[in-house]
Amino acid sequence: MDRVIPLDALVASLGDGLVRPLVAGPAGVGVSDIVIAEPGDADRDLTGDLVLGPAVVDGAGARDLLRRASASGAAGVVLRRGPARARGVRLTARQVGMALLELDDAASLVPVIALLGEIVGTASATGPARPDVGVEGDLLALADAAAGLVDAPVTIEDAQSRVLAYSSRQDVTDTARVSTIVGRRVPAALVAHYRSRGVFRRLARSDEPFLVSPGPGQEHPRFVVPVRAGGEWLGSIWAVVEGPPPVAVVVELRRAATVVALHLLRLRAQADLAQRVTAQRLRDLLSGASEAVETLPSPPWRVAVLGDGSAEGDAEIDRWVALLSRSGWRQPLVTTVDGRVHAVVSGATAAPSRQALPGTWPWLARLVAESVM
Repeated sequence: MDRVIPLDALVASLGDGLVRPLVAGPAGVGVSDIVIAEPGDADRDLTGDLVLGPAVVDGAGARDLLRRASASGAAGVVLRRGPARARGVRLTARQVGMALLELDDAASLVPVIALLGEIVGTASATGPARPDVGVEGDLLALADAAAGLVDAPVTIEDAQSRVLAYSSRQDVTDTARVSTIVGRRVPAALVAHYRSRGVFRRLARSDEPFLVSPGPGQEHPRFVVPVRAGGEWLGSIWAVVEGPPPVAVVVELRRAATVVALHLLRLRAQADLAQRVTAQRLRDLLSGASEAVETLPSPPWRVAVLGDGSAEGDAEIDRWVALLSRSGWRQPLVTTVDGRVHAVVSGATAAPSRQALPGTWPWLARLVAESVM
């Protein structure tokens, strides 16, 4: 791997759905790979590795793995809830200075290993940090598969009602579905309708699929399958139906939802890590610690200072990234230097008859002028 990913950034990007921190390791620890602990591998070099211990079933095994991982230079250890919370395990982690993470009991190990490996591999790559666009293709395939199961058009949406994928089948449509697909998000009136009827509250609290009666612009009911991971609501699968599907179909849809959940975790984590890695590379560049410019767009460049540095750094970055992303800049180049948020934009100017492109100096100047921060 060409770069390491800060362990705390990796854990934060996953949320609490799969992996939760129990003991923090030393500051600045980075992860370069994901490995499985093997019995008797005391001499193995684990420098920079995040070590998963699926064979560890008790406190003695957990304490032994923590000591071996620490001696071998590992970045952290991931254990199931039982051994991770056994007597003396967390104390041992603190004593040897090893980060200890807890894997959710409901999580299937093989997909989790693949998910972590893909996230670390994508974020560690050289060049501009970007989320893996292959996830979008996977979600489109899942939407088509779900549509085949339920014999109806399907959309896959995140928890903010943004459309992440939709099935190619279009034989049953209504105004609301067309508007949702074209706008890539559920129309505001329909969101308000769902919220007033407790649909989102139900999605957030339960993993049981349910039927939703037609709302504004809809001619048909929707069958909704919550997408969750480790108790966290990530999104949902929506099918345009005439009534509840057969029980056997619902079972298959729920299985599909577990696969969708892993993809949504992967998409969210990669996007979050991509932003964190980009911010660090920009910070190194602007502070003179690095001369690598592969993160930047084609020259000329301009650097703009955003805000007065009074807010917490990460929170301020997140606020600006959210604003810039909503306004059309797909991958905002934002970081903090000396407590102030900076944005690096293309210095190119648009022709008088053309609108300035997102990520350019004229576009940013107009956006800031129009926004009430």
